[in-house]
Amino acid sequence: MSNHNESFNHAIASILKSYLDKHQGFLPENLHEMIIRRVEEPLIETILEQTGGNLSKAAKILGLSRITLRKKINKKNT
Repeated sequence: MSNHNESFNHAIASILKSYLDKHQGFLPENLHEMIIRRVEEPLIETILEQTGGNLSKAAKILGLSRITLRKKINKKNT
């Protein structure tokens, strides 16, 4: 694993550990869904900013179809 991947994984693990430590005993049953949603939203926003709002480019970078990306954006905005 490259240093970049290790740094990224360490940062994510640190954030998760901090969250779990603060909410110990009060974690929601849908923790996985909640975490994925909270990571996905800023990821999509950041990639859209980086691509100047180009959905096709953003979808390609994210490994999603343009239709799936559009659905995720619309779901977030409802």
